[in-house]
Amino acid sequence: KQWYQRRVRVGDIENRWRDSVERCEKLKQAYGKLREEHINLIRSNAETKKSLESQEQLLKDITQQFESKNAGGAEAVRNLEVQVLKLESEKQDASRKVEVLKQDLEERQMSGQ
Repeated sequence: KQWYQRRVRVGDIENRWRDSVERCEKLKQAYGKLREEHINLIRSNAETKKSLESQEQLLKDITQQFESKNAGGAEAVRNLEVQVLKLESEKQDASRKVEVLKQDLEERQMSGQ
């Protein structure tokens, strides 16, 4: 009878041991899957950050180019305004000279008659 009871206890212990081993294997598999997912997420996060940094740099470059072109455009407008003012001044000078020449011609015509 003792032998039978010991055999039953050994059987119970073996069953619990097998259950523990199975649970341990399931936990190892679950851990492996979680670890793999975690690694993939870390890689994906790194790629996303790299892409974001690249896009931020591209946006910064485009913004600088746009601002540079706008600044150049504003400078070009100022240069054109200066040129227009010079041309208007030259036009006024030419108009005065024409008036002076007209008066001179009229005076000569009157004195020559």
